[in-house]
Amino acid sequence: MVRKKCTALPFENELADEYAATRQTVRNAIDTLANEGLLRRVAGKGVFVPGSHIERDPEVLKGFTQTMPDRNAMPSIKVLKKMIRPAGAKYVMMFGIHPQDEIFYIKRMCYGHMYPEAPGNHE
Repeated sequence: MVRKKCTALPFENELADEYAATRQTVRNAIDTLANEGLLRRVAGKGVFVPGSHIERDPEVLKGFTQTMPDRNAMPSIKVLKKMIRPAGAKYVMMFGIHPQDEIFYIKRMCYGHMYPEAPGNHE
């Protein structure tokens, strides 16, 4: 099976039927390919063939929306979750604040031409 970049794979049960394999075998194969960076799992969306890797100049700091036009892709961002939460131990050490101090938490998914590209958690 050959898939174009930024396309979704069929569901595991469909692949199992198509290739006369068990779902566990298909899942193991997908996990192996994902660990090698050849596939990307996106929670609630499916498994995708990632787009091309763009080399970045370490001297130039660009964000997602500035980088996507270099890939000929239209960037968009969807906020999946946002809330105020206690800072917790990680941010106590990082910022010198108290564990119960409140921080903003934002979980988002970045898309290029409507395909998932970069999940992000921002606290």
